[in-house]
Amino acid sequence: MKIIAATSIVAATLMGVAALGVSHAQAASTCRSSSKSFNLPGKADQSMTINLCVSRTGPGGRPRATADVKWGSWDTKASRKRFNSIKVQLRLERSDVSKGSLSHELASSLNAHADGSSPYIYLVDTTSTLRGGWSADATVTYDIADDGKSPATWDVTGSPLIS
Repeated sequence: MKIIAATSIVAATLMGVAALGVSHAQAASTCRSSSKSFNLPGKADQSMTINLCVSRTGPGGRPRATADVKWGSWDTKASRKRFNSIKVQLRLERSDVSKGSLSHELASSLNAHADGSSPYIYLVDTTSTLRGGWSADATVTYDIADDGKSPATWDVTGSPLIS
């Protein structure tokens, strides 16, 4: 698993998408951003944004999925434990079939960084050279601390397709 805490990679990826100016089906890279607000009992609500990208920037131009995960800030005077667990599962898919995935638990990082300044970028590569139908997709499974409920799931909206 590769975890990179660097905003410059995301900026470079987004600049590459803007510079292409081609349709999503033919793009070498494409992204979609999704956000969610989590209702935390007795604490300020927490927001999270995930930017999913799929590109042909892997080794030898093979498909690669990335997820840039950021969260909003909260009152540092309150208890920092917001989540018992919050796991991001990133998938590189072809025609809605997973061809590679990774999962990462974020609770300790998210509970510890009250300023929202620690973005995480996850990468999934594949050895496939097949063309067409590639996308990045993600699912977030979370358990909010002190809410008395079972874990829940957020199905993040996937990226548009690339060839």
